Amino acid sequence: MDTNAYSSPACYAHEFAPGHDRKPPMAVEETVRLLNTLLEAERAGARVLAAFLGEYERDTPAWRQIAAVQRDEARNCAVLMGLIERLSGTPSAATGDFLEKALAVDGRIAKLRFLNRGQQWVARKIHEALPRLEQDFVCGALFAMHESHLLNVELCDALVEALEEEHELEMASRLKKAAQIAFHHMGED
Repeated sequence: MDTNAYSSPACYAHEFAPGHDRKPPMAVEETVRLLNTLLEAERAGARVLAAFLGEYERDTPAWRQIAAVQRDEARNCAVLMGLIERLSGTPSAATGDFLEKALAVDGRIAKLRFLNRGQQWVARKIHEALPRLEQDFVCGALFAMHESHLLNVELCDALVEALEEEHELEMASRLKKAAQIAFHHMGED
């Protein structure tokens, strides 16, 4: 039996993050700090998405997509709190500063793009940390969280594309209507 083998797929992270396997493993205290940082970011993301939901008609495809990402963020908060407690740490009650920044952004498309930057930041932090984590239960949970963030980025990118197309169609319709009105007024002169 190979005693150097990794016991969970998430701990194979060094294979997809070349160079990271040279850093020393994270101490439990550092792991708890990381988890609390992620918790604060996820809490901010969940609150931002809850606010974004109010800008969409309920039960439309866009609303359902944002609601699904929001539930994922809220679920991640619960997972992170559980991991922190399992490591005998105290979950942070703070909310990341991403909340205020995201709520200050105007426009649906700009908000979703900003949200995706936050999702990518979390995914990057997890990706960088995975090779240094020693606890299999933390590795597994964060690997799953990393994958869900990448999927959520794809979902939000698709929603941005749909909103851009919708915006272009709306603008074309307005231009056509304005041209028709202008043409009608020219006939009156």
